Amino acid sequence: MNLKEISEKIEQALCSLFDEMRTSISSREDSRAFGAMIEKRITSHWPSICENLGYMPSPIPGRRTLYDFAFNHGQQIVGIDVKTKDLDSSRYSDGGICLFVTLAIQHYQRVSRDALKRIEALQKFKDNGYQHFTFSPR
Repeated sequence: MNLKEISEKIEQALCSLFDEMRTSISSREDSRAFGAMIEKRITSHWPSICENLGYMPSPIPGRRTLYDFAFNHGQQIVGIDVKTKDLDSSRYSDGGICLFVTLAIQHYQRVSRDALKRIEALQKFKDNGYQHFTFSPR
């Protein structure tokens, strides 16, 4: 399985899905509303996107999963997370895709950094005789 090729095909399909809307998408104060609009549009077209690319769409997962959409490629499931926040530092982004593996790596890197900071804070608390505990630096 060539994930780069798969990613490029899906990106092209998603870009064409939003090409017709590109001029009418305006900046929104609420990035959640923007993300919900993007996700709803992809959800309604996901089966046809997959079928056009020769993939078998997986059912849309429930909330709080690591990916928003998935498809079967042979015996493997490829999960895709649609990113509409944190890509543009102003207010919103125009979307993008992230394969499940990349998302999982980023998640565990972030979690490990947070865990190391908390370990350090707990160690300082212990070293200071269990006084003045805080997770935030002073």
